[in-house]
Amino acid sequence: MKPLISVIIPTYNEEQHIRRCLNSLLKQDLKEPYDIIVADGMSTDRTRDIVKEYQAKHGNVVLLDNKEKHQAQGRNLAIRKSRAGFVAYIDGHSYASKSWLRTLYDTYKRLSAEDPHVGGVGSIHKDAGRTRMSKATTAAMNSVLGGGLGSSYSEKKDLKRVDTAYACLFPKKVFEELGWYDKRFLKGQDLEFNLRVSKAYNLYLQPKAVTYYYKRDSSKKLWNQMYRYGFWRWKVMKHARRWQPFALAPAAAVIGWLGLGAGTVATGEGWLLAPLAAHLAALLGGSGVVSAAKKTNPWYVLITYLCIHFGYGTGTVAGWVKRTDKTRDRA
Repeated sequence: MKPLISVIIPTYNEEQHIRRCLNSLLKQDLKEPYDIIVADGMSTDRTRDIVKEYQAKHGNVVLLDNKEKHQAQGRNLAIRKSRAGFVAYIDGHSYASKSWLRTLYDTYKRLSAEDPHVGGVGSIHKDAGRTRMSKATTAAMNSVLGGGLGSSYSEKKDLKRVDTAYACLFPKKVFEELGWYDKRFLKGQDLEFNLRVSKAYNLYLQPKAVTYYYKRDSSKKLWNQMYRYGFWRWKVMKHARRWQPFALAPAAAVIGWLGLGAGTVATGEGWLLAPLAAHLAALLGGSGVVSAAKKTNPWYVLITYLCIHFGYGTGTVAGWVKRTDKTRDRA
């Protein structure tokens, strides 16, 4: 039977999380048929063996070889393989709530009756790890100082139009009309595609469609992630000519620190450091407020703020200066 929806998953070395991801997708309460297409970037761990186990037991699980290893290419391979009218995506280090697919599809159907220009519906993601660091990171990222007010990825209360979202459901015709994921972007290809969608159609975020995401479990990994996000977000914004002030704020902070620090060294005027002291004071104070409100570790909240403000900001500046990013990190 032809599936209504294909769920596509680009993977590379996801043996730690892929079972939970696949189990969550196989237990969806959607009544219509759907399939699960894993495009694996030739993993060197047991990811492929695990997916093959599921493929042998479940006729709706498909494994593809993504020999180029890039996430965008993996998604494109899976979309082209799909026979469904709709495509939804999720990452291999995430898993979905039982009603995820049904909620996305029902929301799309309802919106289509009201809005002829609806192009897709996205999800929110919550903390899957529930470690001290992951809980603090979630609290920080959903706060004002963590960019929570400007980010479409932070948790929302109501259905709303957005520029971009995570784990979206799209009609396959949207890809056929607007083109595929852009392979030039090693990161941020979903952001770039979503910006194309939101320019031609209306993209919505449905907070009742819930996925769970395993966040970085160390300050080094979080810093690297934020750096890469900043680097590729600059590239995407430049390519799309869509400048988002909240995404540029960390870069402005980094440039301000460098400029004022250099000015202090050159002139010996200590008062130039006052804005930097105020910035640090705001981060320290914000860490205390957020940790008290969310009952999380203030040290980890502060680490997250530093990674967002300076890791992301440094990445954005590097994206402006450098042509390529050679750091390696998971999707």
